[in-house]
Amino acid sequence: MISALRATAVAAAVLLAPAAFAALPFGSLSFVEPTGTVGPTDVIDVRLRFTLGMESTPLLLAPGDLSGFQPEDLPTEGEFYNPLTQQYEARPFAQLTDASLNVWFSCSDTFTNNCNGTPRVYTYNWHYNGTPDRPSAIGMNTLSLQPGDSFEYVFVTFTPRAGGAPAGHYAFYGSGLSLSFNGVDADGNFLYTNGVDLGFTCSNGQNPDCAFTRTVVAVPEPQTWLMLGLGLAALAPLARRRRA
Repeated sequence: MISALRATAVAAAVLLAPAAFAALPFGSLSFVEPTGTVGPTDVIDVRLRFTLGMESTPLLLAPGDLSGFQPEDLPTEGEFYNPLTQQYEARPFAQLTDASLNVWFSCSDTFTNNCNGTPRVYTYNWHYNGTPDRPSAIGMNTLSLQPGDSFEYVFVTFTPRAGGAPAGHYAFYGSGLSLSFNGVDADGNFLYTNGVDLGFTCSNGQNPDCAFTRTVVAVPEPQTWLMLGLGLAALAPLARRRRA
């Protein structure tokens, strides 16, 4: 069963119930390198590939431009964080400015023991600052995808605890890509929506067919390397005698 917990890259994000979204983009999400072998101290990038569905409308994001969306698909309310009450409030949009991407995942994995556990084997870190070789989808507001097009990004890294991760097999299942609309209220306060999902990796829960897995291989102890070196040294004279 997938845990009810859901971690998002937006702090304390509130999922809004979408209105009658008639033609918002949709697609599929998959892991770029679903399997692999790592060492106990390796930091693991989790890379995802989003592919826009063949029956989807285009996904067109540009700063200050919402012309890629149908007017009936645009939300009328967004979330505002009130510092006085320290609560999020739903407020009407006075103006919509643009749309951007966000990432999230369900807590259903053995890397972090479902996001809790004592102690966690790995901690996760959102990948905010993208580079050409390690792009980020968080806050992305410039993108142009036609049906069938794809783009790849790093969404989190798993960092092993001090001393390294125990040898074994680790699995992660549920990651999502979502669409947020941004704007301001009548007082100029920033508002946003979050929770219109574009794609999800494992819709059937902890399904090994769509999981991201890594096998951690233990590094030999120093005494093991020493014994191996002594064994090779002992074989060297024998090899020389055979050549003679």
